[in-house]
Amino acid sequence: HLTESIDAIFWIMKDDTLPPVVKLEDPDLAAAFGVTLATKRSTAENVIGDVDRDHLVIEPFANPFRSYPLGEDYQDFHQLFEQRQTACYILNTGSYNGQNVKPADTLGAIAKIVDETAAFKPFGLLPKMRYLPLSGFNVDFGDNDYLARLRQRLEDRLAFIATKDVDHDGYDRLPIDASRALEDVIAALDQQAAAM
Repeated sequence: HLTESIDAIFWIMKDDTLPPVVKLEDPDLAAAFGVTLATKRSTAENVIGDVDRDHLVIEPFANPFRSYPLGEDYQDFHQLFEQRQTACYILNTGSYNGQNVKPADTLGAIAKIVDETAAFKPFGLLPKMRYLPLSGFNVDFGDNDYLARLRQRLEDRLAFIATKDVDHDGYDRLPIDASRALEDVIAALDQQAAAM
């Protein structure tokens, strides 16, 4: 465990439905996105069989080697966000709506966050989520196809959490707050789509 203060945690993902930088402003939501961290397999992993390395997978907290209940990591990160007021960001280092996120985009965004010059905007009607506008990455909540893809990705995350209730007799069961945080975002997304 860390004794020094942590100012921010960055979930590094490859999720093409999320803008390059998203700020999560709720401990439950921040921990839920950590537990459903979306990434792709790398050549450094010892993956057996014919695996599509471009296929998105969920790897909780980017830790494939966990040997203890997943709920422990969830609670530890939740405590950082809630009790220590640690900020949480998602860095999408893959692509967004077909536009590749370059290292310069990510590094420039991190510099703005560190310098406290980042001007985040609401991520549509989604509660406790804001995004950092970056040139070339248009966030369009008027695009029904985009809303459908974003909703599906959120549903995938929710389904992943639900599997933890039953897999291995619930060994990795998560607090209900993780599911509720994502359900609230999905409900807001449905409200956004209905308003169009």
